[in-house]
Amino acid sequence: MGIPPRSASGGSRGQGHQVVRAAAVGQEQKQLQRPGKAAAGKQRGGAALVMAKRGAAALVVAFLLIAVITLADAHRPAPAASPLVCKKAYGVKEHETCFAVAQATRLPLKQFLSFNPNINCDNLFIGQWVCLAAVPAA
Repeated sequence: MGIPPRSASGGSRGQGHQVVRAAAVGQEQKQLQRPGKAAAGKQRGGAALVMAKRGAAALVVAFLLIAVITLADAHRPAPAASPLVCKKAYGVKEHETCFAVAQATRLPLKQFLSFNPNINCDNLFIGQWVCLAAVPAA
């Protein structure tokens, strides 16, 4: 920049400094309006806040998942105290179901299933051996 021109009234050099100072203030205002390092810092700060919120949400989801799994495990039936020994077996015939076999032998379905803990009632096959009476192993 050059030396500012003097005013018609013969202003002093102090007025020239005021013009230069005003120009400098104008430049500072323009820099504040431009997205620069300060704006990027604010963006990074905002991103950190978003990440913190996502992290907190992830922790809440993980906690709820653990709670659900724990509760699901609590409702599973306890394993038999001792293994059972089958005393009476039966061979499944065509078109029979677990319910039909239990009903025909006058066993409650729950007891039939306890005698046959590994049975897949959705996939019985002809000739499959099922237990109709069992006692605890000695």
